[in-house]
Amino acid sequence: MKRKSCPPFADFHAYLKEVFDQSNDLLLRQHLLKGAAKDLPEAAEMLKKMHWDFFTGQSYKSEAEIAAIS
Repeated sequence: MKRKSCPPFADFHAYLKEVFDQSNDLLLRQHLLKGAAKDLPEAAEMLKKMHWDFFTGQSYKSEAEIAAIS
C-alpha cells in the first residue's frame, strides 16, 4: 500500500521548527523588542534559540555553554 504524504508534514520536525521560528519572529517584532528585532539580529536569534530549547526540553546549559554565550 502506497502512503500519501502531505507536503508540509513530510518532515514534521522541520515543519514544526519553521512554524515555531515564524511565531517567534512575530512575537519578537510585536511584543518583546517593539520593532528593534531587525536592528538586533543576534539578540533576536539568541532569544529564538532559547525559546526553542526550552520547549524542546533542551534548556539545561552547562557552565561552559553559559560562559560561551556571555
